[in-house]
Amino acid sequence: MNNATDNAANTPPWPGDKLKKCVETEAKRLNREVEWVTEVVKFDGVIVRERRWWNFVKPIPPPKLPKLLKSERPFCGARCRDGHSCRARVVEDRRRCRMHGGLSTGPRSEAGRERIRESNRRRAKLKQV
Repeated sequence: MNNATDNAANTPPWPGDKLKKCVETEAKRLNREVEWVTEVVKFDGVIVRERRWWNFVKPIPPPKLPKLLKSERPFCGARCRDGHSCRARVVEDRRRCRMHGGLSTGPRSEAGRERIRESNRRRAKLKQV
């Protein structure tokens, strides 16, 4: 037997239990799936080299939470102008109510941003007078 064949024959079983457990623990920590890959290179029917590795592939999506009824959602809790905390229910998937920024995230398009700039400019001009 030649040296390359000896090396391929003497490789440990794949994947080793310790290595497999370690890689799967790391994948769980990274919230990813594991893909095990073994590549065998043959020359004239003889195994010349065997490469082994693993990939952390696509992330596992988080589980979808059921929609809460409005009465089951938490309170907004933002400070109102008179000092008490807001008792309105939060907008779904947000931490604030619709009055305190839970509904809108601001203008996204350039035209929307331009409207806001114009509005702020007019407002500032009125305050100066």
